[in-house]
Amino acid sequence: MRLDVMARRRAFRHASRALELTREVRMRELAHKAKQLLQELAVEEGRLQLRWEEQTAKNARRSRLDRELAEMERTRQARRAEEESLRAEVAAAEAEVEAARERRRQAELARKKECLEAHRSSRSAAERASEEARAAGAAARAKEDAARAQRNFERIQFRAEKLRMKKERETKTEAVKQREAEERVRRLLSVRDRALARMGNLTDPQRILKPTAASSQPAAVESPLFPTTGYTESALMMDVRYKLGAALSNAGLARTGYARALLTSEKLIQPTRPCANSSSIKF
Repeated sequence: MRLDVMARRRAFRHASRALELTREVRMRELAHKAKQLLQELAVEEGRLQLRWEEQTAKNARRSRLDRELAEMERTRQARRAEEESLRAEVAAAEAEVEAARERRRQAELARKKECLEAHRSSRSAAERASEEARAAGAAARAKEDAARAQRNFERIQFRAEKLRMKKERETKTEAVKQREAEERVRRLLSVRDRALARMGNLTDPQRILKPTAASSQPAAVESPLFPTTGYTESALMMDVRYKLGAALSNAGLARTGYARALLTSEKLIQPTRPCANSSSIKF
C-alpha cells in the first residue's frame, strides 16, 4: 500500500513536471509569436508612415502647383486686359490720325474753294483778307491736330514696344522658374529614391534582428595620439621588484613591515631590467 502511494506521488510529480515543462514551452512559443507580431506591426507602421509622408509631400506639391497655376492665370488675364486696352488706344489713335487727315483734307478743299470764289467774285479786299485769315487759321489748326495725332501715335507705338519687351522678359523668367522647379523636384525624387534604396527591403520582418552595416564592419586599428616616452607598462613589468610591489599592493600588504623588508632586501636591489644597465642618454 505504501509503495503504491509512493508510486502515485512520483507519477504525480512527473506529470506535474511534464505539465510545467509543457506550459513553459507553450509560454515561450507564445512570447516568440508575440514578438514576431510586434515586429511585423512595427514594420507595417513604418511602411504606413512612409506612405503617409509621401502622400503629404504629393499634396503639398499639388497645392503649390495649383497656386502657381492660379498666379499664372491671373497674370495672363492681366496681360490680356492690358493688351486689349493697348489695342483700344491704338485704334483710337489711328482713328484720331485719320480724322485729323480728313479735317486737313477738308480744310484744304475749303481753302481752295474759297480761293476760287475770291478770284471769281468781286468782293472787297477786306472781305478777301478776312476769309484768307480764317482759311489760314483753319489750315494751321488742322496741321496742329495732325502733328498731335502723329505724336500720340508714336507714343502708343513706344508703349507697345515696351509692353512687348516686358512680355518677353516675363516669359523668359517664367521659363527659368519652371526649369528650376523641375530640377528641384527631380533632385528631391532622386534623394528619396537613394534613401529608399539604402533602407533596403522594408517588408522583411527579420530586418530589425540583423546586424547593422556599421556593426558588421571590421574594427579599425586604434592609432596612438602621441608617441610614448619613458617607461612603458611592459618595461616596468620586467622588473621583479615592481611586480612584487604591485602584487603586495593588490593584496593590501604594501604598508606592512613584511612588505618593506621584502622590497628592501639585497636580492631585489640589484637591477634586473636590461634598460637599467645601459642607456643611450649621456649624463
